[in-house]
Amino acid sequence: MEEQILFLAANLLEEASNEFSNHGCNDLCESTKDEVTDEESLCKDMQKWNGDPEWPEKIEYIGDSSLMSYLAYKLKQYAKYSQQEEHILPIPDIRNKLSPIVNLIKMIENGLDPKYIDKEIERSKISINYLADREVFKFNEKKT
Repeated sequence: MEEQILFLAANLLEEASNEFSNHGCNDLCESTKDEVTDEESLCKDMQKWNGDPEWPEKIEYIGDSSLMSYLAYKLKQYAKYSQQEEHILPIPDIRNKLSPIVNLIKMIENGLDPKYIDKEIERSKISINYLADREVFKFNEKKT
């Protein structure tokens, strides 16, 4: 019964996250921020979940829809929900992972400095690996 409750709560959080991601402002309310007792650990775990090495290190910079998606993921882990059985990414997660790719395209179109483009290429590769659920791009390889 507990697994069912956790799974239902995770699904509801994902639905709410999809709705909240369409809001203009996604700041967390103060009462939610006040519940965070170990900000550093939470932010590091969210960074690991998100796959972005530059994920915010402060809870105040994390949006409500991102936190909901993360909590849904954690609830599913606790409920022993297998990501392999049904690997469906929530819409906010997909949007988040596409943002470096969108930024890269805009940078190229606007003719920005290549050093900024190179950094965005690395972020895009991380996102592509995550979305593909496999290692499409390997890292720590020297360009030739």
